[in-house]
Amino acid sequence: MSIENRIGKVKNTKKGFLMDFSKEKIAQAIINAAHELGGLAKNIDPHSIYTRFRNETDQAIAEALTEDVILCLNMQREYRFPHLPPTLEEIHDIVIDVLQDRGFGSVSAAYSIYREGKNAVRKGWLKEEMFAKNGYPYENMEKRSKWASENGLTSIEEINARIKEGKFLEMVQLDSQRYEKELKQAVSLFEKKSKKKSLRVMIIAGPSSSGKTTTSRKLCSYLREKGHEFKLLAVDNYFFSKEEYPKDWFGDMDYELPESIDLFRLNEDLKSLMEGKTIYPPHYDFAKGTRIETKEPFVLKEKEILLLDCLHGLYPPTTCGLDDDLKFKVYIETQPNLIIDGDTKVKFTDVRLLRRMCRDVRERGYSVQYTLEHWATVRKGEFKGIIPFQKTADVMINGSVIHELPTLKYYLMHNCHSPFDEKILEAYRAKGRMDVYRRGYRAKKLLEKIEEPKREEIEAIPLDNVIREFIGGQKLRD
Repeated sequence: MSIENRIGKVKNTKKGFLMDFSKEKIAQAIINAAHELGGLAKNIDPHSIYTRFRNETDQAIAEALTEDVILCLNMQREYRFPHLPPTLEEIHDIVIDVLQDRGFGSVSAAYSIYREGKNAVRKGWLKEEMFAKNGYPYENMEKRSKWASENGLTSIEEINARIKEGKFLEMVQLDSQRYEKELKQAVSLFEKKSKKKSLRVMIIAGPSSSGKTTTSRKLCSYLREKGHEFKLLAVDNYFFSKEEYPKDWFGDMDYELPESIDLFRLNEDLKSLMEGKTIYPPHYDFAKGTRIETKEPFVLKEKEILLLDCLHGLYPPTTCGLDDDLKFKVYIETQPNLIIDGDTKVKFTDVRLLRRMCRDVRERGYSVQYTLEHWATVRKGEFKGIIPFQKTADVMINGSVIHELPTLKYYLMHNCHSPFDEKILEAYRAKGRMDVYRRGYRAKKLLEKIEEPKREEIEAIPLDNVIREFIGGQKLRD
């Protein structure tokens, strides 16, 4: 049964006029978001109420989702008044929430990334050719797929076979060589660019738990061998104090949005450093949630290169005070391209979630459930200030390693009590927290398919390996 549409007009705040509400445009936008992902039917979560639509056309599914969007709009009483119509941005927000809530998480993500990227193009932050569309790194994934095929490591089944054959450490060595090769290619690109331009800043950016710390330290180590010197400016110290801070839906401080950082202060300091001036960076006390002014001088020597290891390093306002010719930008992401079964692949976000769980348990004393519950907030920050800008990087590095899932499984199973307890997951579903339930259930099922290595194999993982950034014991040379 069709939902009665009570919304007549939509306010386009960017262009400053009212336009007719069109459910056809909403349905088409949803279809477009799903197109490069294989369509809507392919992306229905098995726990979604939309599973009954599996054999329907994308048009039929999009129309049903649009009905849900209209239902949500109708529930906002103020939108029914002609002089208080919803804005285009508010409708986009509802579409994204409906897609996520109804079990179309991948489509919701693609919709969000496209929306933020398009906004950046309109603002002049991005050139059209640098627009990342749905955020999927096709070129990088082709390289990863080729490497996996050549080495017989395209699927979880093949990884499990190697583990059963006692070849876990061979896999570790094999993919470590691939990762180091990508780092050395980045070094070559840096050297090439530095001969043409006077590089003063190296930015290491990427989503949470993608391996930025390991990558930045290893890159700097390789580049020091070439005679370059680096000095780290900790961007985390520029967070606003808690009273000025955006909160997530739990009332916790939201460190994931680019607006969490005092971008004006950061850019003022960056400009001063480029002019050879001394700055006095603040210090952020995470325990108290306060930023403290210091008297510790920070100056960049003439031949030193400033290192910025920052989630939102590619987000244009983060370094808008600096000429692009001064920057070398590195984007790192966990891109496994690993088959679970059939044509279902491991999601990038699921691997990073498992990495973050391990690190949060080890470094911060958080429970697995805490990390799981807050992951939606992490993702929103990625959609806004990270993933849409990946193509602006000088180089993209794949921080995924083939041995990470078995390693993460071992750590979680041996360091956490019932990390994906069925009762806890079902409690999320009972409370209507379907996004948390789906992520947790998906992670649980993924780990159940993975063979667990032996303790001595885990202990033998080299101390400079990227996965040790998350399970501990990492030692890197400076």
